[in-house]
Amino acid sequence: MKSKFSYSLLPMAVEVMDEDGPRIVDVYYVTATLPSGRRWVHYHAWKTSLLAEAYLAKVALRGHRGPTPPLAYWNEMDPVYGSEYYEKSGGDTTHHVDIEPSLNLRLTEAQKHVAQLDYDNR
Repeated sequence: MKSKFSYSLLPMAVEVMDEDGPRIVDVYYVTATLPSGRRWVHYHAWKTSLLAEAYLAKVALRGHRGPTPPLAYWNEMDPVYGSEYYEKSGGDTTHHVDIEPSLNLRLTEAQKHVAQLDYDNR
């Protein structure tokens, strides 16, 4: 049975600390989207698009069979703008994680921590 999810990369710029102070680095997230427009983002930030693409290929091959990806590793984010799910929710995305370059509360600290670990292990 084929997974009903589609997967894509979400590039982001995040601030990390190094010996010279704060600096902006690029990281990459993998997103899972249902045809309705409902979306999730994987909690892990990859430091290169190549590493993120490798995970994306792995998860796309395996796919998710349930109604959501495993919530231990994925966080729901804003639905695709204008999608069926967006319209059904009345355009209200306040209960979803807002993924923007400035990042936002619940996901921000976890993502910055992962980005910092990836940066430190370069």
